[in-house]
Amino acid sequence: MSTGNEQHGTLPDVSLGDAASFIDRLLVRLFQLSTIGLVLVLFLETARNYGDTLLLAALGLALLLAAWDTVR
Repeated sequence: MSTGNEQHGTLPDVSLGDAASFIDRLLVRLFQLSTIGLVLVLFLETARNYGDTLLLAALGLALLLAAWDTVR
């Protein structure tokens, strides 16, 4: 049963500003995740030399940064 409001095969109306804002947020999020990943890899290498305490500190820092970013 069709209500007449359905538009098959068409894209929703999205302004250029909305699309640019979405892409900007996506790139920022990808940069944040890649930065956190790089920091964790570097700390993992260091933790092999200095023990698990440093690795746990890095994981804690990454979790705090992720929580802060979520709240912000």
